[in-house]
Formats: sequence, C-alpha cells, structure tokens
Amino acid sequence: FSPDGELVALPSGDKILVWLWDLATGAARSILKGYTSYVTCVAFSPDGRLVAHKTVRLCDSATGAAHSTLKGYTKYVTCVAFSLDSKLVASGSHDMTVRLWDSAIGATRGTLKGYTDSILSVAFSLDSKLVASGSGDKTVRL
Repeated sequence: FSPDGELVALPSGDKILVWLWDLATGAARSILKGYTSYVTCVAFSPDGRLVAHKTVRLCDSATGAAHSTLKGYTKYVTCVAFSLDSKLVASGSHDMTVRLWDSAIGATRGTLKGYTDSILSVAFSLDSKLVASGSGDKTVRL
C-alpha cells in the first residue's frame, strides 16, 4: 500500500507486470512493464513518490515511468525496502547479498556480504542508521 492509502501495487496473475490500483475508484492507475520473469517484491517509498520492485527498478508512483534501474545482482531480488526519509533503498537477493542504494541517483552505496543463503527480508530502523536483514541461513544481521 502507498503511504497515503490511495494505491496498492500488485503483481499480475502471470507475475510479469505490476499494477498500481487506485483504491477509491478500483481502476488501474498505471502498469509497470518490462519484466521477463516473476515480480516477487514491491515497496512504496515513505514519501509515496517511488515504487521499488524486481531487479530493483524505481518507478514514479503517479505515472509508472521508470526512474532508474539499480543493477549489480547476479540472481533475482527477493525483498526491497525504503528508508523512512526515502533517500535509501535496501534490497536482498538470492545471490546472498544485501545492497544499499541512493534512490535519487540510483547509485550503489554499499554491499553487505557473508551470508550463506538467500536474503529473505530487509528493513530500515526508524532513524535509517541501521538495516536489518534476514537470511535463509537462519541469521538476522544489523
């Protein structure tokens, strides 16, 4: 759900599209396209301006237009989260890494390694100083 509660982002039935639905009208506001495989995670930025999903691609939540594609993973992305100020994106992958990104310019800010299984979840602390990650290796790291 978007922070204002007006939109919900959902993968399509074939999971290669993401629909942004207007909850008040029930109408599709935009469709995020261009995928060749499943979309497994979607997150709105806390300011509501961006939607992060899949590879990680950042899109404008109002228009669906691509803002930037954050590259570097060797396997697909399993989870994504924004910092409370919307300036950073954390993402985890089946390549056993967590990556931190600058959402304004799409640049990598850092890569966290040392996991022995896929990353299943990522979350920022309220002050955006810590990132928590959960892995299939049964560890939680800060």
